[in-house]
Amino acid sequence: MKYNFAVFILSHNRANSMTTIDALKRSNYTGRYYVVIDNEDKEIETYLKLYGNKVIIFDKTEYSKHIDSCDLIDDRCAIVYARNKCFDLAEEMGIDYFL
Repeated sequence: MKYNFAVFILSHNRANSMTTIDALKRSNYTGRYYVVIDNEDKEIETYLKLYGNKVIIFDKTEYSKHIDSCDLIDDRCAIVYARNKCFDLAEEMGIDYFL
């Protein structure tokens, strides 16, 4: 591949309904992809069974300490944590570009 690229698929409690992966396969995408979930997801074991080493789990509570969700309710239900985590993951993994 010309560019150091990967797709991060953000998910929560939908391990059996990963339409993004299906769309990538239908589009003949052959590059790297990862499923990014938080440690509060109830379906972690299913993700790991279905997607193995493509699953990246992050500690949502710990990460939320570094993110301003612009919300007065502290229930961590926003996708902002996973989206921001992708930038850190890309840097940690040496990925220059990601979707």
